Amino acid sequence: MYLKEIKVVGFKSFADKTTLNFEPTITGIVGPNGSGKSNVVDAVRWVLGEQSVKALRGEGIMTDVIFAGTEKRSPLGRASVTITLDNSDQFLPLPYEEIEIKRTLYKDGSNEYFINGSKARLKDVGDLIIDSGLSKESFNIISQGEIENIINSKPQDRRVIFEDASNTLKYKKRKMQALHKMERANENITRLGDIISELDIEREPLKEQSEEAEKYLKIKNRLDNIELSFLTFSINDETLKLETIKKDIETKKASNDTYLEKRKQKELEEENYKKQQSENHRLLNELQDKLYEATEEKRKLENEKNLIEQRKKYQNNDLNYESKIYQLKETELKAQTELNILENKIKETKEKANNIKDKINDFQEEILKLNETYKGSHIKLDNLISEEKSIEYQIKNLENSLNTHSNLYGGVKAVLNNKELNGIDGVIGELVEASKKYAIAIDTALLSASQFIVTSDEDNAKKAINFLKKNNLGKATFFPLTTIAPREIESYLLDKIKDDNAYVDIASNLVEYDKKYYNIISNQLGKVIVAKDLDGAIKLSKKCNHQLKIVTLDGEVCHVGGSLSGGQSKYNKTGMIEEKLDLEKLKVDLKEIIQEIEIIKKELITKKDEISAKEEELNIKSRMFNELNVTYQLLTEKSSELKENISRISEETKSFSNTNSETIDNYEKELLDKYYKQIEICDTLKLEVHEKQKSNNELDEILTLIDRNIKDLVDDEKNHDEALKGLEILLTRTEMKLENLNEALKEDYNLTYEEALTKKLEDIDLKTTGKEIIKLKKELLDYPEVNIGAKEAFDRLNERYTLFVKEKEDLEKGNEDLLSIINQMDEIMKEKFKETFDKINESFKLVFNNLFKGGTAKLELTDKNDLLNTGIEIIASPPGKKLKHISLLSGGEKALTAISLLFGILRIKEIPFSILDEVEAALDESNVEHFANYLKSHFSNTQFILVTHKKKTMEFVDALYGVTMVEKGVSKLVSVKLK
Repeated sequence: MYLKEIKVVGFKSFADKTTLNFEPTITGIVGPNGSGKSNVVDAVRWVLGEQSVKALRGEGIMTDVIFAGTEKRSPLGRASVTITLDNSDQFLPLPYEEIEIKRTLYKDGSNEYFINGSKARLKDVGDLIIDSGLSKESFNIISQGEIENIINSKPQDRRVIFEDASNTLKYKKRKMQALHKMERANENITRLGDIISELDIEREPLKEQSEEAEKYLKIKNRLDNIELSFLTFSINDETLKLETIKKDIETKKASNDTYLEKRKQKELEEENYKKQQSENHRLLNELQDKLYEATEEKRKLENEKNLIEQRKKYQNNDLNYESKIYQLKETELKAQTELNILENKIKETKEKANNIKDKINDFQEEILKLNETYKGSHIKLDNLISEEKSIEYQIKNLENSLNTHSNLYGGVKAVLNNKELNGIDGVIGELVEASKKYAIAIDTALLSASQFIVTSDEDNAKKAINFLKKNNLGKATFFPLTTIAPREIESYLLDKIKDDNAYVDIASNLVEYDKKYYNIISNQLGKVIVAKDLDGAIKLSKKCNHQLKIVTLDGEVCHVGGSLSGGQSKYNKTGMIEEKLDLEKLKVDLKEIIQEIEIIKKELITKKDEISAKEEELNIKSRMFNELNVTYQLLTEKSSELKENISRISEETKSFSNTNSETIDNYEKELLDKYYKQIEICDTLKLEVHEKQKSNNELDEILTLIDRNIKDLVDDEKNHDEALKGLEILLTRTEMKLENLNEALKEDYNLTYEEALTKKLEDIDLKTTGKEIIKLKKELLDYPEVNIGAKEAFDRLNERYTLFVKEKEDLEKGNEDLLSIINQMDEIMKEKFKETFDKINESFKLVFNNLFKGGTAKLELTDKNDLLNTGIEIIASPPGKKLKHISLLSGGEKALTAISLLFGILRIKEIPFSILDEVEAALDESNVEHFANYLKSHFSNTQFILVTHKKKTMEFVDALYGVTMVEKGVSKLVSVKLK
């Protein structure tokens, strides 16, 4: 690297823009005294950051370096110096072939620094050149008169040259900065200690009050939370109960007609049976009258028959065939009469059995139909119960998903499930509600934003983030209420699309939420349009030049810029809002199914009673049918026996008639016919009377059963009416309770039920929470006098106290760290300084001997045990002299000794360029030649710029600049290249 160019404008005597170009060799700058040639050296020193006016050969303030004007020229308002360094070897740590450093000073005293045209700070310039040997503390720029100061300065002041050569100057600066920081930190630690002590005195009594207030507020907050939840859930519970009661009342009123209709049917049936029974009684009376008359007639005929039998008995004729025939005839007529009665009875029994059989078939068909209906209702009940369990399972899963946030990202779920984090309001998807019609569109509009966590402020968001980082639980996005700003669609864009048929509304207008979340919801949905369908969305997007995000009711999206999204996910995952709506619908469905189950259960009981009644009637008819069958069999057997008897008697009668011509007379025969005919009439009437009586008994049994059914129906109807009245009373009570609950919610919390639902309610059990509310209210009575503000005051005070304690601890820890760094830097500085000192000492000895053509010289440390602060003594003895102190050297010897030290340093530390201002002024011609030869022959890698008066020195330079004052007070430049 080398100094390629210097540009000077308005600096000291360089009023006009002056440019000096250099080659990487030796350049001389000459001119008469007062021409301003040394101002070139000052310009380089100044642009590299020199802040001392004295070092720039001034006595006043820094603005004195600005051209002050002459008799002919006005003063300038600023001074500017720019140097260009060739950095093709990347000597400086910047990736540029050339590096330009510029400094400008204005009349008001303000400075500007630039590195390669970019504004920089003085510190940036210093950091860039600190290790390059170009800094203002370096030995590479020696102004006029400074050469002797190297020899005459104190040993302590002399060490700065060695610090620069050993590259420890930067460590020393950093150490000084660190010590200054420590000093300021110690002052702050003392000040913080005083503040902490004062705060501690205030803190203790306030802490006790705060703890009491905190206990009180904890109970109060718990009470408020669960009481609000209790009121809200109670309102919900009572509302559901109210709806159930109303439906039950409607069901009861509807079933009331059924009970009435069934009772009327039974009463009509009873009336018909009673009519039938009444008719039976009338017929029975008629039959009994006929039976009485027939019996009287039979008795008369029997008396006549008895007289004939008596007469025949007293005729005393052993061979009275007539009597025998009479007896046989009587026996035959008697059997025939009995047979006729039996056959009538058999016929009636068969007809009656057939009629009952038909009724049995009718009952069986009715019972079969009733059983099929019952079975169908039971299957429906089983299906509904299965559906109920299925919906309950779905509800449980959805509630579990929403309560435990299982469908959320890991980080989001971790934050929401951590009860120790404060100020967490929930995720955006939980804070908004939408109708089923718009749910898909809103879920699509929000997407992952539905899982953004809303916090009360930035501090709570920061605590949640630290919790996630500390526990490695993932990431989450936070929306603090105090920082998120609303977003709205520009009116000119909205005017383009709002009248289009495809336009539905702005998404933020289609959701319900607590108004305190307006900024959040507006930020996420305020610039989203909802359209009816994809074609409409594309049309709207074109109208607004693709500047708005547009979602459709089915979930397609036209993004800003015109890209489209849509289709169907194979996982068919629902959004958070749709999931909540699904849960509500499932709850409504479950409620309806439970009501339907209750209705079917009641129907099954009614149908079961109908089946039992029909089966009881069937059993009666079956018993009657079986009895008739048995009677029919007995009668048939008896009829067969009678027929055989009649046949036998008829044969016997014929036999007697054939063997004897005697027979009974016509009168006797007619009498016997009449008598047995009358017996047949009497028996027939008896049978009819018996059947009528039996029929009446059966009717009594049926009427008893019907009467019991009617009584049951009346009881059911009465119970139904009482249940209906009970439901109506319960309805009134529930309405009053619901009204009281809503009133309590309004008075205690100034909320409507709908507003309360948007709050973060606790999941409570209504059965146990009431007891807990009473318990908490009793606990609050233990705090009659509580300073509620103490907690907030203590929190503010404690926050300051904790902040100051933490700040003090941080400062103390920082001081410890700084001290450790200082110790490390001290060790580095000691090592580097000692190593460099030893090398410079050896190099100085050689150069001194070479330049003086003999003699000895060396460097010594004033305190070898304190390498950080030790001064450096120069011991020099030119040839033929033995001096005890360097101050005894002549001016020329001092200058040559100083030059020897300079060259000794240059031999071990490469410096890109060196500017020497009349350093050889005190040397004679011979030593000037030694100086120039040594410089020319030993430092081919270092660029030298020599300001000189010596002609001998000029002979060794490669280029020469002449500085002159053609115009008084204004320096001009003349350049000459010497080859």
